[in-house]
Amino acid sequence: MSSFDTDQEILSITPPYAYIAGRITSFVPTSFSNTSYQISIDLQEALSITMKNFIKSNWPPNSILKADQIKFGTKWNNAYGSYQIHFQDSSINDRPLTISWQYTHISHMIDVRLWVRKNSLTRPPELDDMKRAINYIVQTNRTQFPIALPYSSFMRVVRMIDMTEGQPLETLWRSVITLEVRYYRVTSN
Repeated sequence: MSSFDTDQEILSITPPYAYIAGRITSFVPTSFSNTSYQISIDLQEALSITMKNFIKSNWPPNSILKADQIKFGTKWNNAYGSYQIHFQDSSINDRPLTISWQYTHISHMIDVRLWVRKNSLTRPPELDDMKRAINYIVQTNRTQFPIALPYSSFMRVVRMIDMTEGQPLETLWRSVITLEVRYYRVTSN
């Protein structure tokens, strides 16, 4: 058994391999034949970071807030700035669903924490605008998440929770959105 430095070297083997174990597959939903799987690479970064970059680069131009007014991060909250959106991999473990002995369907959860610092007696409209913008981006691009070929992954909003405080004048408003990303991983070659 020899090792390979590039995916192209693997493709040049006769007969060619259509997938590599442990990597994300590019699934075309018309069939499960070997030709429906293309060689792709494994995740190069955490899904929460990919989601953060995807949401930031697709932020709607007609939103109340522009993308450069919002601090996008991967922490809980760093207390810098009035508007923050933080993406973290959820504490819910990946839920694999084995399709066959070769392919596994993975369901991965991402928590999105939205923070608005504003003295207000009522909920700031910027918080709801950020929630709508994220929901819009996810819904309009639900099969276009950049970890595999189009229609090879799927994302959706699972829930939106508004955190309420008991003070009459709030200074920090927050919400949590849980996103689900589904994709396929090869379990054997």
